[in-house]
Amino acid sequence: MQEALPKACRVVICGAGIIGNSIAYHLVRRGWTDVLVLEKGRVGCGASWRSSNMVGQLSPTVEGITARSSVLLYQQLHESGHDIGWNQCGSLYVARTQKRMVSLLRLAAEAKARGVECIVQQPRALKSCHPYIRTEDLAGGVFVPSDGIVNSMALCQTLAMLAEEGGAKYIERCSVHAVVAENGSVAAVDTSLGRVQCENFVLAGGMWSRELAQASQPKFAVPIHAAKQSYGITQPVEGIPESVPVLRDYDGRMYCHKHGNSFLVGGYEETAKPLFTYDVPDKFEFLRLAPDYTQYKEAVGRRCIPPHPLQSEWRTARSLRCSPLFPILEEHGAVTGERMGFERALYFQHGIPISGVGRPTPDSSFGCPDWLDNVREEYTACRERVGVSDMSSFSKFYLEVSVLFHFKWRVPNVHEKHHSM
Repeated sequence: MQEALPKACRVVICGAGIIGNSIAYHLVRRGWTDVLVLEKGRVGCGASWRSSNMVGQLSPTVEGITARSSVLLYQQLHESGHDIGWNQCGSLYVARTQKRMVSLLRLAAEAKARGVECIVQQPRALKSCHPYIRTEDLAGGVFVPSDGIVNSMALCQTLAMLAEEGGAKYIERCSVHAVVAENGSVAAVDTSLGRVQCENFVLAGGMWSRELAQASQPKFAVPIHAAKQSYGITQPVEGIPESVPVLRDYDGRMYCHKHGNSFLVGGYEETAKPLFTYDVPDKFEFLRLAPDYTQYKEAVGRRCIPPHPLQSEWRTARSLRCSPLFPILEEHGAVTGERMGFERALYFQHGIPISGVGRPTPDSSFGCPDWLDNVREEYTACRERVGVSDMSSFSKFYLEVSVLFHFKWRVPNVHEKHHSM
């Protein structure tokens, strides 16, 4: 997989992770044989080999279409004899609340429109689908039989091999230093082995992408940042069948699937912890991060002092920034929310005791919210009579006409009014 660096090519792909290899494979299949893949380490050595290996299709439309194509490709590779560790065990998405069940049903309806089989499971049927879960507190679930697990490292190597067989060139131990653009289009790529002229450039460098963008000529923005995500592997469990599906519990922010003769358990972190805040290491091949137990949520959970609700607002100190009208709004029944530390009245409702920081923010819902009638009454009053809105929390910009003409700003002959309803 090591060749001399060519002087020019049609496409340069930076990064030989799962994305870079997949792009190279699909380009070759479409007849683009003049493809060069550059990898600063070895194929799949970055973030791809640390993947949790799950392939799920119960996603919003764009992601779901990509996942569906991936499943069909992995089936084809598996049936062709390529050892990519494909296990089409299915996925079970469970719901702890009726609201989550509504969300899963909506996702299932979108997936069915794309040709993905989705089976709605009642709580009593979940145990037969996944024998290792407790179902007493579940509202239901959705089972997707065509989901599965794949060995991400084996998949990277297989896609790279097939791309090379189709004509793509791979060069390992070759770092991309900068992208050179001329007249608004990519012209060349500077590497540790020299410069390559190219017509197209694909940036699939993962967590190194932003640094490369900033070092290019001219600079361009890649708004990404690496973050930690942890998973653990249990002690061996006897008798785990190969058919046990991947478990996804969005309410519990966790997933679990068979990993050899154990279970791999990971979490969807509510607040991800940044990784490599200053500089991404130049060499980070097949390395693991040390355990960070400060990111693990304590099993005992947390409690709030009544009457504060268990919702996101309690995490932020309240009443830090209040307008002079805040006490008056409270007296008139304001239900407040917090934005950038500033208390804002969301709507008005009488009969709820004041807690000292405004009335509690309402819970979200897929159905008709409790505050709909209150907002309808306010809207009607503003539309048919007069409404007064406290704009203290909004930014204000004062522009003088002399300043506008000094900077030659164009002042359109229109007058805009901000309406809060």
